[in-house]
Amino acid sequence: MDDTFTVEDDVPSGHDLVEALRRWQDFGAVWRVLERDARQVTIGLFRCDGGEEVSRLVSGDPEVLAFLDGR
Repeated sequence: MDDTFTVEDDVPSGHDLVEALRRWQDFGAVWRVLERDARQVTIGLFRCDGGEEVSRLVSGDPEVLAFLDGR
């Protein structure tokens, strides 16, 4: 999938990242919050079967944190 971002890559803006997570999910793949504190979140992107982690991203963007509230 083209919307895979690693920690080393430039992480997109909050809005773009939220849209990428929605597309990831719409295509049947799985993402999970791996770590979270008040300032940032680490998200793992996994294959469609929920198995192997294929990428990981870290964001402190307020829009991303708001999107993930309650998840």
